[in-house]
Amino acid sequence: MNTKLLACMLILFSFTLKGQGDSLSQTYDAYPWGAVLSDSLDGQIPKGHYVLRGQVSSLQDVRDLIMRVVITPKDQQAQVIKDGYFELLLPISSDYVWFRSFGYQESAFESYQIHDQHRITVQMLLSQEDEDPVYLEKPVVYGYSDKDQHLKIQLKTPGAIQFSYPKLNQNQSWNLSLIDNEWVDQHGKHYPYLFWDAQLKLRSFLKDEHQQIFGCILTSEEILPYLEEKLSYLGLNSTEQTDFITYWAPRMSKSRYCFVQFAFQEDCQIFSSYQIDPAPEKLFQLYLLFQGFEEYPKHLEVNPQKWPKFQRSGFHLLEWGGLEINDTENYD
Repeated sequence: MNTKLLACMLILFSFTLKGQGDSLSQTYDAYPWGAVLSDSLDGQIPKGHYVLRGQVSSLQDVRDLIMRVVITPKDQQAQVIKDGYFELLLPISSDYVWFRSFGYQESAFESYQIHDQHRITVQMLLSQEDEDPVYLEKPVVYGYSDKDQHLKIQLKTPGAIQFSYPKLNQNQSWNLSLIDNEWVDQHGKHYPYLFWDAQLKLRSFLKDEHQQIFGCILTSEEILPYLEEKLSYLGLNSTEQTDFITYWAPRMSKSRYCFVQFAFQEDCQIFSSYQIDPAPEKLFQLYLLFQGFEEYPKHLEVNPQKWPKFQRSGFHLLEWGGLEINDTENYD
């Protein structure tokens, strides 16, 4: 990205960071990833650390905040922001911070001199992707409760909704009852799960805190026992496992080899998040990402997948979905 062009774009706009008063109309230093609005000593910050804060916007229009961004500091756990604003307390050694969001090229806060106990305010800019969209397929939501519930569930996703069943309202929400672990609409019709799908732009498989792709490579014969073992370990019941396997396993088995990756919980929020009233005790989420190969992908280096175990009880929801990736350059 041309830094002079970036500086010219930034100076066209003036807005205030949420609750702080730092404005782009003041002086700033431009970088390929964005701009530094301020950098000052703050004795309240623990020694050996610094605070990185700011907002994430689209390069095409800096007034357009990017709502869902995965932020991965060097040697730290990834986290997800949902409103475009962030504030991170980081060790001085964590001088490289990745920013990712679907539909945008990833970028990193880097090549900046960090000082102990300093508070750095930045404007991160991500450029929109040009790739063709892929389908976020069959996210389904199951509900479980020991007593009847009447719920409003609002779906938030960066993708363009293609279909939903039962049909989403105009504000992408459902108003339903949960009775005997089935969804029931106002007309008394029952649904075993909530369904939707969407188109979104995807550039890369997920990466761990070391910026390495994680997952595994399976032969077509290994896919079924792998899914049975892992879904059982996660804590999916027999109905959920059958629904998942009968939808995905035939697709995954079409090629001789398959790269398989799962996203869980916070990592899934780049695909979807929900505002639920009344709130469940827990929302469990898992998404499958995979790509088939006819020849073993020797060029692909992956770290092992980490597996949580869902502790399911009380009033809770479970969602699964997935994506098939066809672009062989998604491992950069």
